[in-house]
Amino acid sequence: MSKTLGNVIDPLDTIKVFCTDALRFTLALGTSGQDLNLSTERLTANKAFTNKLWNAGKFVLQVLPNRYNVSSWQNIEACKGF
Repeated sequence: MSKTLGNVIDPLDTIKVFCTDALRFTLALGTSGQDLNLSTERLTANKAFTNKLWNAGKFVLQVLPNRYNVSSWQNIEACKGF
């Protein structure tokens, strides 16, 4: 990519379209010191993946019992052996 050729991807525009987490995840997957082929297909796939992670996290937090409800946590601890 080159600014003179005009084929640079602006990170601010990318964040508006794909969200910050998708861009961060895509960049984190790259190897340090190596060039990264940053494409819209990769960003789209990582946006879907980060959305799934976010939804799974929200689901787990909703399903977990209240941390002050000791009996619920004891039931969960009892089931760990199965």
